[in-house]
Amino acid sequence: MSSDYHLAWNNAIQQQRIAAHLLEVTFPLSKDPKLLLGVIYNLCGALEYALDALLLSEGITAVEGFQSKLTALKIKSSQGSKITLEDIKFMHWLQEIKVKHKQSPMEFQRGKNLVICSAEYQMQVLSVLEIKKYLKQSEELLQRLNGVINRK
Repeated sequence: MSSDYHLAWNNAIQQQRIAAHLLEVTFPLSKDPKLLLGVIYNLCGALEYALDALLLSEGITAVEGFQSKLTALKIKSSQGSKITLEDIKFMHWLQEIKVKHKQSPMEFQRGKNLVICSAEYQMQVLSVLEIKKYLKQSEELLQRLNGVINRK
């Protein structure tokens, strides 16, 4: 179990670093807003791996699917974990953006922003400032998750 936890945690850190690199190095060079989706996907991956590490450290194994992991975390949070409802909402929001993108029939660039359209043409606009905020929030959440895990 210990090696599974370490593997999951290392994968979380790697995905977070990739997201940061895409946003802070690659995006300014290419100025391609589609890279913002790459940041979102990597942040989702980082948080999912971090959830795996947390659940494994709690002795909960083989939880498949992001929603199932969030449900397990909600149950654990209600029992005294330091993960807040805001943290859970943030993870769910990032996952929702990812799902909206996968289901969208169209996306396009508007300036430095990326616009994701639903089939009903409801628009989700991703801006660089918004993604930077998500990156910072994700880093803070990973630090808190690491603190929770390392107390065990």
